[in-house]
Amino acid sequence: MSNISSNPSPDHGTEIEQLIRKIWLYSLEIDDVKSEDNFIKLGGDSLRAMQVITLVREDLGAEVPLARLLDACNFREFCSYVEQALHEQAE
Repeated sequence: MSNISSNPSPDHGTEIEQLIRKIWLYSLEIDDVKSEDNFIKLGGDSLRAMQVITLVREDLGAEVPLARLLDACNFREFCSYVEQALHEQAE
């Protein structure tokens, strides 16, 4: 799933959110992710979390601790953290 490409669409958030959404859909083997959805409640476990973290690192270049995904309240909060991590890494 490396090198995911996507065009932003207004109803699905920023380009980063769209890429993370694709990673969640792939890793969780589900059809949809909403902003308020929780990774664990969608069927996520530690192995799937490791896959998400690895894909986020490979496809976006963001270093995100595993605990951050497992502790994130929802999809939107996780995306915000990834975007913040990317911004900090760019400085």
